[in-house]
Amino acid sequence: MNRWVYRVLQALLLVIPSVFSVLPGFPVHGYGFVLFLLPALAWFRFAQQRKRIALYVLGIGLQVLAYPGPDLGFLGFVLLIPYLLAREQKDGAVRWRAAFLYGFLRAWAGFMWMGEVHLFAWLVPSLLAALVFWAVFELLVHRVRGVPYALRVAAAWVLFEWIHSWLFTGFPWIFLSHTQYRFLPFIQSADLFGAYGVSFLLAFLQAAGFEAWRRRRFRALAVAGALVALNLGYGLWRLEPAPESREGPGVLLVQSAITQDVKQQRTESFDEMLRELIGLTCDGLRAHPDTALIVWAETMHPQPHVEDEEELSRAMRRQLFRAHAARDAKRFGRAAIYGVNSYTNIGRYRARRGFNSAVLVTKDGELAGTYRKQRLLPMGEQFMPRLVLPDETADRLIAWFVSTFGVSAIADLETGAGFVVLDAGPGLKCAPLICSEAIYPHLVRGAARQDGVDLILHIANHGWFKRSWQQPQILAHWVFRAIETRLPFVSCANGGMSAAVDPSGRFQAILGGVMEPGYLHIRVPPRGPETPYLKGSYGLFSAFLGLAVALCLVLARRRSKLGQ
Repeated sequence: MNRWVYRVLQALLLVIPSVFSVLPGFPVHGYGFVLFLLPALAWFRFAQQRKRIALYVLGIGLQVLAYPGPDLGFLGFVLLIPYLLAREQKDGAVRWRAAFLYGFLRAWAGFMWMGEVHLFAWLVPSLLAALVFWAVFELLVHRVRGVPYALRVAAAWVLFEWIHSWLFTGFPWIFLSHTQYRFLPFIQSADLFGAYGVSFLLAFLQAAGFEAWRRRRFRALAVAGALVALNLGYGLWRLEPAPESREGPGVLLVQSAITQDVKQQRTESFDEMLRELIGLTCDGLRAHPDTALIVWAETMHPQPHVEDEEELSRAMRRQLFRAHAARDAKRFGRAAIYGVNSYTNIGRYRARRGFNSAVLVTKDGELAGTYRKQRLLPMGEQFMPRLVLPDETADRLIAWFVSTFGVSAIADLETGAGFVVLDAGPGLKCAPLICSEAIYPHLVRGAARQDGVDLILHIANHGWFKRSWQQPQILAHWVFRAIETRLPFVSCANGGMSAAVDPSGRFQAILGGVMEPGYLHIRVPPRGPETPYLKGSYGLFSAFLGLAVALCLVLARRRSKLGQ
């Protein structure tokens, strides 16, 4: 390649992100991470490797368009093919390096909204995803022989999604199945095997199609066609008619759209926040007097909840959550679930070592139950060094960070233990989850398996993410969580998008005004029958996947011994 052409490409790589930065969904301050792609330009110097890079770019482009945001879900049936074709290129590229680069590009494009939080919140998950993709996908697909190609690709892809969901605290985002969240007949089988099962079918279909196209082998494609037909038949049979909108108890979701900088102020703006939230709630109750339950989003109640008030003065008690909640109960006349920071005693409150909680308050003002968040965000809510250091050492380290870098505080919450059911009345036995917990299939499954649950109630902030692609992308998770459990899924978010999904995955309502205050009134439909996914087929699918991977590894080892 002419060196001047190479330099022009380098210049474009610096200019294009600057243009992208003004487009919706692209973090204004995050385009600097494109600089990490500059080393990849070295490949453009070699004609035989340009085709691979072009295929990578095509694959990433299809991915971006297929997921919520652009929402061209039909591309989810072909988006893996450019990468499978790139793997066939005889260009001298080192396979592990090529796989790592593709894994990074895929995650970098899928996680770009995380730049709204912090640059490292974008970079680190992208690098970890690339590491897992290289270690899992290439190990099974490239080194294993004697197993059908389509089965290897599908097993490797789902194993990658599964490992990426829990390794290094986990981040189950942009599953292949999420591209089909609006194709309801196709994804009803999630009540058998979860979102992983739908991803497996999509990956198997694409690998079989690729094999038929490039190698003229049609057996796997015939199997894939039969599986798709069975899957669609099951989906059409399992898809329930939409419930009547007039049925079920009413729930009022209050979306406050209070910006993060205001939320983080310890004393200022508390009264203003409460007035805004109370005003929105009263407006919603006037419009919908049949409301049975009010829900405020994650940590939206500005007053802390100190559970043991024996050591507190009467004046201080009047300023805390319990007193405010009792007064609000008299005003609203309904049960309410509030997102609030809670502390076991005054000492933990002064040390800022509390819980991210959801608290149920009855219409009489009594506290009737508390759920404490179990899966905290690394460094965003949980000071990770505390996991390996003694408490005293961790306290000194936090004090050093605060004094050295001039920050007001470092998030250092405690982890809750176990699921609870908040009983707000007939048809309103809620299994609460907070913030990112609801994107983890196993956590939602655990909450849904509690006795007598009527709905999954999710409260979140989302004020960090503003108008990024995270807002529509997270809706795909809610669809799968509802189908997997056959429970209504109700999400109340501060910054949007508050939504309700029925047990068949249909959106009952979406409050789509991102970062705009408002309220959403929905009626909770009855839950469906307990799904095989909840009873144990999730474990059967995991066992099947483990056996498939073990078989691949055994055959690969046997082949290597024969080669010696």
